[in-house]
Amino acid sequence: MISAKLGEHLNLGRIRLACRPSFVSPLGLVPKHDEGWRRIHDLFWPPGKGLNQGIPDPWSAIEYITIYDIYEQVTQAGPGCTIIKRDIKDAFRIVPVAEDNQHLLAFQWNGSTYVECCLPFGLATAPFLFNLFAEALHWILQCLLPIFYINHYLDDFIAIIRPSSLSDPMGPSDEVYNGVTDYLRIPRNTKKDQQGTCVTVLGIQIDSIAMEARLPPDKLCRATLDAAAALSAASLSLKQTERLTGSLAFCSRVVRLGRTRLQSLYTFQAAFPHGRSARRRISHEVRDDLEWWRDSLSLFNGVLLIDPCRRSITHLYTDASNIGQGLFFFSSKSISDCWLAHCHQLHPSNAASLALAQNAYAHQDAHAHRVAHAHINTTEVDAILQGFLLFSHHWLHHTLVIHTDSSTAYTGLSKGFLHGPPNVPLKSLLILAAARDIQIVPHWLPSGENTLADALSRPLSIEPPAWFSSRAPQLNAGHLKLWGGLSANTRSVYHSVQRNYEKHCALQNLSAWPASKQSLIPWLTSRLLGNSNQKAVKPDTALADLAALRAYHIDNFLDDKIFDNKHFRRLIDGARRLNPISKVRVRKPISRDTITKLSAGLATLPSQSLEMTANLIDDLNFATACRVAFAGFLRLGEFTYKTEDLSTRPTFLATKLTRSDVRFSSSLDHVQLTLKRSKTDRRHEGAQIILAKTGDGACPVDALQRLLLLDPKAPDAPLFSFHRRPFNRNHFLSTLSTKLRALGIHANGYSGHSFRKGAAQHAHDSGILDDQIQVLGRWTSEAFRVYFTTNTSVLYKLNHQFQTGSPAPLSLLLPPPSPPPS
Repeated sequence: MISAKLGEHLNLGRIRLACRPSFVSPLGLVPKHDEGWRRIHDLFWPPGKGLNQGIPDPWSAIEYITIYDIYEQVTQAGPGCTIIKRDIKDAFRIVPVAEDNQHLLAFQWNGSTYVECCLPFGLATAPFLFNLFAEALHWILQCLLPIFYINHYLDDFIAIIRPSSLSDPMGPSDEVYNGVTDYLRIPRNTKKDQQGTCVTVLGIQIDSIAMEARLPPDKLCRATLDAAAALSAASLSLKQTERLTGSLAFCSRVVRLGRTRLQSLYTFQAAFPHGRSARRRISHEVRDDLEWWRDSLSLFNGVLLIDPCRRSITHLYTDASNIGQGLFFFSSKSISDCWLAHCHQLHPSNAASLALAQNAYAHQDAHAHRVAHAHINTTEVDAILQGFLLFSHHWLHHTLVIHTDSSTAYTGLSKGFLHGPPNVPLKSLLILAAARDIQIVPHWLPSGENTLADALSRPLSIEPPAWFSSRAPQLNAGHLKLWGGLSANTRSVYHSVQRNYEKHCALQNLSAWPASKQSLIPWLTSRLLGNSNQKAVKPDTALADLAALRAYHIDNFLDDKIFDNKHFRRLIDGARRLNPISKVRVRKPISRDTITKLSAGLATLPSQSLEMTANLIDDLNFATACRVAFAGFLRLGEFTYKTEDLSTRPTFLATKLTRSDVRFSSSLDHVQLTLKRSKTDRRHEGAQIILAKTGDGACPVDALQRLLLLDPKAPDAPLFSFHRRPFNRNHFLSTLSTKLRALGIHANGYSGHSFRKGAAQHAHDSGILDDQIQVLGRWTSEAFRVYFTTNTSVLYKLNHQFQTGSPAPLSLLLPPPSPPPS
């Protein structure tokens, strides 16, 4: 076969006998789609020295059109448009190679050495060079046929014309195409010519009457047989898996749910051991997906280019936390819509739509943190699945806009698949959507704009006050969830600011709500400057005050865009620039040596819990809290609590540290502390803090072992406690001051921040990098940098090196030597 082809190519001038030393490469054969064979050069041989390896990547880079570009042009041309496909024969073989480069493309056959005179298959730059020729031909055809959409994919040329443009579009197009190719002596491959309203383009059958793209019958049959053949085998080799995955991946472009049903195969393929001879047994998940490809492929074959349905639009908002899920939905006339704009529709008095309480789902498990639970990414996708399971019968033939603040869920809905466990609920919801003809439009939104769904996902056991319930009638029973969107402490502070603003507006005879520039600017100015009734506040406090008023707008479904007005920021910046800087309150860091001194009493405690007195138990809890707070960079509010917190057990268990949150490693070399809530954990996902065992006087692991041994309590008991008083902020700081004075240390300047500040300073002095300190302290911004300062001697060394260009002398860096003994 090769000998016959060589004779033909010699006659056509595509190859010739070599007449000088040449660079010889091995030959190979690859199957063609028409069941023939193609001769190809291995131009990567010898390894590391092949011709292709000497060609820079940019010289061979090429960007092809995609099938989606063809879809777009068919859509623009409209239903019934005519699609014409033409093919160039022996495409690469009509582009000549410069004579002085031909010796680089040599091969041997039957004892003779030949060189290529035209572009061969296997050359890295061949597609790029041929495409330059094809682009020129494309330009010529487009100029001569201006009413056609014309595209090319290497040697395939596709023309599309609107149905009403010409009565016989094939006539003029073929006349022009044949005339140009004859003039340029370009051979045509008429066996692949197709035209009409149903044409196979790039392996996909496009039907302009049905406006559908689908697998042609031969590819549909082949894919079904491939899946059936794989199912009949107990195991697959890597080569078989790669071939099967590649075939089905091509099909998935026009098979609904195809991408979703491919992920198990990708995972199966990635898990193959090294060595291409290895085989793997087909897993249950892969078998389930292959059965779907075999049995359901024909049912799901085809995607619509134009949706013929006149669909109603529904918006679904979902969210998940580490202990629950929440969602709600409503109807709309627009895809780009927000739930705040539809609050009036959610009022129960409006019979035209359902009340929000009837269109919502909320589920929480107060004990979820005590058991192994799914990753938050899986939970986020599962929340959407719950919406489909509960309410999708309301969404038949709808366009469903799914609003989520999870980037994982958004990516999965956009692409139709995810990697790992989140793909399981995604697969289920996509199957439901296909079965009920629900068109999904995913939309990502920031967490701050998903407050209602977020509130529905969190447990609440404190009833909102009557004043709040009366202000949120739109939510009906949902006001309970919206109230939980802010913590009790935050609401207390915000309520005070709101009352101050309302009082100011009353004195100025201004309407307080909704807030306006006319009411906000005078109030903000009086807050920044102060008056006889109140002291001036700091600029940062003024910013927080605006957040308090914004919270009122959100609670009462008022438009809050006014608070994005840049005038307020400029006003606050002006106060910051013009007003003198107030004296900053000193917050001293607690050093590790001080922690050792504060907890030194642990070494003298009894060895049995029965010997512990109330005072010793208090000392034990205080000392252990000091060590853990320092080692874990804890904020005071993360390990203290109020008496009233204990009255609502579900909330306490879901937010505060308990004995069950301490887990020792099997080797006792560290402790894992589960911090369920913290200041910067806005999504309330929790954090795992690792406390390493050091074995010295500040070791947190030793202290926790003693605490659990000498003060045993139930797993749901608070981690720390005092005997006759609550383990709250004030009592802890009071005890700290007493202990410091007992050690001869002035207590002024020590506060709740001292442990975190001391931990950051100790880390910095120990040479830990800034970004590592940020990770240890769970800071989400650059604020961590104010928690430590650089040692004066280090600054001196750096400045000396900066000015002189050489490091500071050793004598300037070391302390003076001790005097000799007398």
